[in-house]
Amino acid sequence: DTTDPHLRDVNEGFFQFMINEHPENVLGLNPNGTVSKIKVGEGGDFQNLDALVYHLRYDMLHRLFRNRSGMRVIVGDELLVAENTALLGSPANNKATERVATGLILNGRNFGSTELVKSDEFPMRGVFVSELQNLSRYWQMDSYRRKVAEDDHGNKGIVDYSYVREDYVLEAVEGAACVHPDAIQLKNSDGQWVDAADVWKMPS
Repeated sequence: DTTDPHLRDVNEGFFQFMINEHPENVLGLNPNGTVSKIKVGEGGDFQNLDALVYHLRYDMLHRLFRNRSGMRVIVGDELLVAENTALLGSPANNKATERVATGLILNGRNFGSTELVKSDEFPMRGVFVSELQNLSRYWQMDSYRRKVAEDDHGNKGIVDYSYVREDYVLEAVEGAACVHPDAIQLKNSDGQWVDAADVWKMPS
């Protein structure tokens, strides 16, 4: 394939679906396609993830979806680490009883009255609010193709490629809201607001 010689994944996922089909529910995305920075943390636009997720759910979702019990939030690892580090590093956690209470909070974590779910394949600073049943993956029957190449592209050994025509779709875009993965800034150890390292872009 001359366009994608490495046969990499070029699918548009749920974030890109929202950017394309319902940009008004993508926090940080401007009408002209640029991205405004959103500072999350003390002194920022949102003091913490609770405030950010609450805004997504109760200010941006259509009112018919806001109070559904199945609503969930997916949060990127870098945001979770920053939030949990702040909680664990609190001086109050020096007491044994407080450490136990903190452990219970982390194990049953929710943000903005929305239950947390985790994903291994998610932007490091992504935040996505939706019912899980709203997230669909479709694939075309009989579209599966496979290529096995020996020492392909300078790699030693056998390289096994798979191809299938599939699409990621939100059944009800009004029932989802997210933050553009490039929008969120966090404070570094020097107190400076910094961007995410994994820059979001359309597949090339």
